[in-house]
Amino acid sequence: MDETKIESKWTDEVKERLGELVNLHQYTDRQIGEMLGEEFGDEFTKDSVRHHRLNICEDDTSEDTLIKFLCKGRSLSQIAQKLKITLDEAEDIIDQEYEGYEIWNTEDEYGQQFYICLPEIQDKIELKKRNWIYQMQPDGQPWIWIRFEDKSFTKYNEIRIVPLSDVHFGASAHLTEKLDEYVKWVEDTSNVFVFINGDLLENALGDSIGGAVYESTMPPEKQLQEMTIKLAPIAHKILWALPGNHEDRTRKHAGIDPLKYICSKLEIPYFNDAVHSSVWWKNNRWDFYTRHGTGNAQTKGGKMNQAQKPAKYQEFVNFVVMGHVHDDIANPVIMIVRDYKNFELLLKKQYIVVCPSFMGYFNTYASKAGMEPGATGAISCILYSDGDYKADIW
Repeated sequence: MDETKIESKWTDEVKERLGELVNLHQYTDRQIGEMLGEEFGDEFTKDSVRHHRLNICEDDTSEDTLIKFLCKGRSLSQIAQKLKITLDEAEDIIDQEYEGYEIWNTEDEYGQQFYICLPEIQDKIELKKRNWIYQMQPDGQPWIWIRFEDKSFTKYNEIRIVPLSDVHFGASAHLTEKLDEYVKWVEDTSNVFVFINGDLLENALGDSIGGAVYESTMPPEKQLQEMTIKLAPIAHKILWALPGNHEDRTRKHAGIDPLKYICSKLEIPYFNDAVHSSVWWKNNRWDFYTRHGTGNAQTKGGKMNQAQKPAKYQEFVNFVVMGHVHDDIANPVIMIVRDYKNFELLLKKQYIVVCPSFMGYFNTYASKAGMEPGATGAISCILYSDGDYKADIW
């Protein structure tokens, strides 16, 4: 085929649209080619898309070039190599201010530093004061201690800690009204607190399962901004946060954990791991083990088995919590626990909790695949002032 004819279809308009799709960093080259073909009525192969995508950024040090280049996480050496400058000059560039944007510093699981350019959040965020204190394990292990003042919540004899799991904000099936009601309830009820248990954002990418990228209603950066603003009124009541598979996929693909960014803005304790937490109130202590979870079990029994696996290799905890499979399970398992202080064996409840989601069903991957509709809403882990506890589905 004539090379001149091939290049003639790459008009300025097509290249501009290509740049917009690339900056979303959620589509593969093949998918971009298909979308360009639908919009401009021509054939754009994945190889031609890749060729033009790699030439979007010019080799100069202009502000526009840097912003485009940092649409995904880059190391300092990559920035210096791209712009043909020294490492010291690259450090100076990323320290500058860019109107409408911020360059956020993050790191991968190996501790390597990366930089990514994100649109600034325009709304002013005001964080309320906490009525609890916390301490994180000093060597970086995923363990957090949380203490509520004994005199807190004098009108209540309980504290409710509610997982916020599998929200999938930005998905077409996301239940926006239900989430807003949940956030308002947490904001208005003084003895209710939450923790984020992964998949807060949809953030679907080109390699996401089931074509979820086509089920998104907004690009990832907008999901990031809107969720930060949405959670700001209850940030002081979010005890800890951990990512799910959607955040992990984004971190591997684009060099950013969107949940970590939200937590940095809202001053929420963040862990890139399953979390071991201990909560003190009125001279009582309750222990949690929380993780996002894995697997594709379809039955209650299968989900329960998946959720309670970690209980087999650790000491007794009051609550073992998992999300990911979009169900509502709160089963107590009776455990034999040694009481060394009183030299007796105790029978204690260990609640195995599977979290529901904030996702609808129809016109989703689950519906098309013939999967059972998932449960929606939340589960409360209730801590009583006398030391008792239970998990309650509502």
